[in-house]
Amino acid sequence: KNNYREDRWYRPEWKKIDQTAPTLKQAVLELDLILRRSVEKIIMKPQRTGVLLSGGLDSSAILYHASQLGQTPDSFTVSLDNERADESPFASRIAHLYKSQNHLLRVSSEDFIAQLQLSTSCLGHPLPTAAGAIQHLLFQFSKEHVDGLISGDGGDEVLAGRSMPQLVRRLNQVHFIEKLPSLTRRTIRG
Repeated sequence: KNNYREDRWYRPEWKKIDQTAPTLKQAVLELDLILRRSVEKIIMKPQRTGVLLSGGLDSSAILYHASQLGQTPDSFTVSLDNERADESPFASRIAHLYKSQNHLLRVSSEDFIAQLQLSTSCLGHPLPTAAGAIQHLLFQFSKEHVDGLISGDGGDEVLAGRSMPQLVRRLNQVHFIEKLPSLTRRTIRG
């Protein structure tokens, strides 16, 4: 017998049979409507809600929709000392544009290390990512201003943000691999 394993890759049906694919304009409008409804469900509750604002596409879109719904939530931005990729100036501009009071949390290396140690002792084991410690600091910082926060995690990838060139490159690689003979595809996947 052959000792090989065949994995079936998931290939979703993006459209139903005999259904035409939406145009780019239709897709953008539908995505915009879905995002607006999601923000509306959260922002219209009686609790005070803030937005985690990086200045990126996802969090900026959330703040935009909140402002279009007649709300002006406070926004919260984290800046790490000695980090070259400081997004706080972008967040500040977006917050100003939508008249949101932007609260900036600057985290020093010492604060970060202390929080890592505190979070580890509270949980009884190390954190899965260092971002957990920063999130905990941010939650402590924001709780005097708001009851909840909206985050756009992963939105840059979905909404064609900063990593889109890498995603396009990977999709092109997948399309190229799919054109190869089956034995070659299995070898590459293995």
